[in-house]
Amino acid sequence: MKISSNTEVRMELSKILTEPTVYPYYTYSTLDSSKEETLSLYIKEVDSTEIGKKMEVYFETILPFKEISFEEKKLVPVRRKIALGPFYAHIFEKPPLDDFIGILAGNRISKRLATILSILVKKKIGASESPLREVKIPFYLKQEDIRKIQDFQDVKEIIVEDIYDPFVEWAWMKGSSLDQSDEFKKFVEGPSAGKIKLLAVHFIDRDYYIYEDGRMFTRQAKATSGPQLNSEISLFFEIGKRLHTVGALI
Repeated sequence: MKISSNTEVRMELSKILTEPTVYPYYTYSTLDSSKEETLSLYIKEVDSTEIGKKMEVYFETILPFKEISFEEKKLVPVRRKIALGPFYAHIFEKPPLDDFIGILAGNRISKRLATILSILVKKKIGASESPLREVKIPFYLKQEDIRKIQDFQDVKEIIVEDIYDPFVEWAWMKGSSLDQSDEFKKFVEGPSAGKIKLLAVHFIDRDYYIYEDGRMFTRQAKATSGPQLNSEISLFFEIGKRLHTVGALI
């Protein structure tokens, strides 16, 4: 995600993320309305890395459940507050990504954390703008530049949508050196070319999946927590740096 260019917003966001503590972000009334509950964000731990700071993060949310009522002999809906985590976020402090933050989680969790951080920043300083926004990778403008990146030349997988063809609406292609295939030339470069939604490239002995909406992942990560996670983050930094170099992070 891209960090706001507003200096005050940036400073408050950095303060929240790099101070291990609990931040209440939402208050609600229980069903009997006689008691209020608070949902909180918990920054448990902050570690320095070679390229910035890594945070271990938890947050509370409300989830609906059903319980069996012995007295009423039926299912009763209930809502409970639970803490989710650990999740990891990383503030990049090394150029050229010193305006970016990575959230190592699925899309829904990433968006939820961004929303919580926005609530907290706005509470603190009354800012009107969000501290974070999702990065976009405009394949429709930059796919040739991205494919020319020396480390990204082996395209392993691709999803193309909105193809101008009476018989093919979208295509999902997998293989080796796909950008050399006739199908790639037809669906990506030819007159009927569509829009790339996902591009998977082979990078440092792994296949990395890069989405148009800024998400990136690999199935070959060696760690999801602990000190080894820093190495995984560094590899994502290297991918982001290469995309930034060709103007493909907006």
